[in-house]
Amino acid sequence: MSAPTYSMERATAAAKSLADAMRTDDDDLIADMIEGETDAMEGVSRVLRWISERNAYIAALKTVEADMAERRKRFSEGVDTARAALATFMDQVGLSKIERPEATISLRPASPSVAYAADFDPERLPEELRRWKCEADRPAVKAALEAGEEVPGATLNNGGTVLTVRTK
Repeated sequence: MSAPTYSMERATAAAKSLADAMRTDDDDLIADMIEGETDAMEGVSRVLRWISERNAYIAALKTVEADMAERRKRFSEGVDTARAALATFMDQVGLSKIERPEATISLRPASPSVAYAADFDPERLPEELRRWKCEADRPAVKAALEAGEEVPGATLNNGGTVLTVRTK
């Protein structure tokens, strides 16, 4: 089901027409008139209930996703344990290859990998053995722009609007 929009569009048009005709900046008066003369506030309530329902689904899905991730991790660990057991078996009986209908498995020496000591410090490496990740410091760029400084390729946008929904 999608968000209830069609009835809200009609209610919004009616409420806007009423608010325009009132020519006042009193938000409470406008809200009271809209509630008394249109069904817009009921539409607002329906949309808020829909948002609340979707938030409940989101929370439930996060729980399911966490449970599934934990299950996937257990399966993955089980596969790793089974592979290690096969490797140990093959090593202990002196086989480097086994052909079965399900698969062919073989043991071979792993290629060397880098192991770092507990006190390893990449700062002590020569320049040619280091790499740097360059990225913008967003808070610093924002502060510079707000201070009126020119930052190549960066500008402040208008920020738009933010809807706040408080239920507690």
